[in-house]
Amino acid sequence: MNKDRPSIGLVVVNYLNYPDTINYVQKYLLGQREIDLEIAVIDNASPNESFKVLKDTFVGYDSIKILRNHSNNGYAAGNNIGIRYLEQKKCDYILISNSDIEIDDNFLLIKMVRIYNTLESAAFISPVMIINKNISREFSAWKLPVKLKEVLSSTFLVKILTQPYHNRFLYKIPAGKDKYLKVDCLAGSFFMGATEIFRRINYLDENTFLYYEETILGLKIKQINLYNYLIGDLEYKHLHAQTMKMVYSPYRKYKMLLDSKLYYWKTYHKAGNLFIVTMKFLFLILAAELFLISLFNKTETGNK
Repeated sequence: MNKDRPSIGLVVVNYLNYPDTINYVQKYLLGQREIDLEIAVIDNASPNESFKVLKDTFVGYDSIKILRNHSNNGYAAGNNIGIRYLEQKKCDYILISNSDIEIDDNFLLIKMVRIYNTLESAAFISPVMIINKNISREFSAWKLPVKLKEVLSSTFLVKILTQPYHNRFLYKIPAGKDKYLKVDCLAGSFFMGATEIFRRINYLDENTFLYYEETILGLKIKQINLYNYLIGDLEYKHLHAQTMKMVYSPYRKYKMLLDSKLYYWKTYHKAGNLFIVTMKFLFLILAAELFLISLFNKTETGNK
């Protein structure tokens, strides 16, 4: 690597959807300027031809490594494989990214590095997330949850009725030059930090499968007296790939979300039995809501 330029290691976890991964790397990452970029693509035990296609596509690219996880232990575990590989490559910074991302700025990563090094006690930073041409206030960043929020967001109906309360856990997104906002939690779809930060927090917690990784990271950063930042004058587009919708039913996704929530509260906050039982009971109500929604959708489809 040319040490006159910052070296960034970028981790992309692939599951099934290798066309998105290939497009993202070729169209958006390889065009980044003024940095040395090492890319680790982790195929998370895809039960299709993903690993072979990715290997064949990027053969001959010295800066792209295709790694295979032989068991799908979740998003955090897959990313940790890439982080540890990039540590060995002596990268200065590590960026975690989904593959359903579009980057319009060929200088985005070098801008992130330059801003990062001006910030007070920075751990991780992220540009604002754009969904359907609009800044996503809900998904760009959020505050650490409290128990009441968890309870009130456990069913669709109650969450709708208490939406003003939930809005308290969102930030007013800054816009314009030099608008950097300290936040608790950043979206896991695209964030960067110095390589040493991952070591300090003992990497991503692998006891969740798909949800709450960002909330756990936010808490860990707070515990070591560092800050996460949302960068208001930088952006990326998040397309929300359909892979998870195809693989997991709504019930299964919400059950994984519940499991991650309970793990977070029991492990990091020593939550008692009353809270745990309440959350499990509310999940039964949510399951009933999902069943009714599915019946309604079938009826609507049948009437067309």
